[in-house]
Parts: sequence; structure tokens; C-alpha cells
Amino acid sequence: MTMTNATPPPAPAGWYPSPSGEPNSVSYWDGSTWTENRRLEKPAVDATLADTGAESATPVQPSRRGALIGIGVVVALVLAAIVAYNVFIDGIEDEAMDRCSSAAANQLKSPSTAEFSNVTAHETDSLKTMDEDFSTFDEYKDFKELSRWVVTGDIDASNSYGATVRSDFNCSAIVGDGRIVGIEFGFIQ
Repeated sequence: MTMTNATPPPAPAGWYPSPSGEPNSVSYWDGSTWTENRRLEKPAVDATLADTGAESATPVQPSRRGALIGIGVVVALVLAAIVAYNVFIDGIEDEAMDRCSSAAANQLKSPSTAEFSNVTAHETDSLKTMDEDFSTFDEYKDFKELSRWVVTGDIDASNSYGATVRSDFNCSAIVGDGRIVGIEFGFIQ
């Protein structure tokens, strides 16, 4: 039985970390020897070239995986922020409509008969309308951010004679620092 020293096959041609050991430096291996071609980059280690005499050269396999993961994280955060904002706004809008509808029903002779329709709400950063007394807003002066949800709609309810009458209503929910801090009932016509 005869023993022979088998030589491993040479590494394929390509860019590998420089045999000089310089950080972030890659050199070109032509399949049998190092060339003078060098460049700086952050190599992504994929495989080693053991026993080639190439001083443990490692092929560089550029990867976009990290960049795609980063983009995915950013997109997910943006979507989460949009959803959270919409849930927050919808919550305040729904609460404004509920509280204003209750305030309108309490103005009626027969609140238990109230049925609402065409109830809408819109947000405005203006707290005052032309016919309001400016002094009524002094109670909200300690809030950093103030806005108003204006709620309007129709109420069908029984009057004192038992007849169903349709009326319009207008109400404002005052929002201070992200929560409803007051209801300003406008009118029923």
C-alpha cells in the first residue's frame, strides 16, 4: 500500500480578504496566485479556502439581506405608527360623537326616545366660533394642545305631546393634550 500526499485543488478565482490581513481589504485571487488588484470593502464571509496556500483566504459574497431586513423594519415601524395614529383619532372621534349625542339627548323632554341619524364629526384646531364668548375657554388654558371635534346630526324624539319630531343638533368636544376635557353643547333646532 502506497501513501501519496494529495494536494487540495486551488480555490476558484475571485475576490478574497487580502492575505496581508489589512482590515476591510480584499484582493483578487486568479485561481493560482494573488494579483496586484486590491480594494477596500466590508467582506461578508461565506466560506474558507483551507489548505490552498492562500493564507486562509475567504471568498466575499456581498449580501443584501441586512439592507432588506433594515428596510423591512422601517416599513413595519411606519405602518405601526399610521395604524396607532388612526386608532387614536378614531377613538377620540367616536368618543366625541357618543358624548355629544348623550348631551343632545339630555336636552330633550323624552331622552329615552332619541334616535340619531346623520351624525358626523370633524376636527378643527380652532376653539372658537364667531358667536361664542371667548371667556368660556379660560378653563382650558392649562392644556398644551387644544383642538375641537365639532359634532352635528339629526335627532328624532318624542315631544311632550308624544309626536316624533326631528331636530338638528350641534356640539363640540374639546380635546386637551390628547383626551376629551369638555363638552360644549351648541343647540337643538
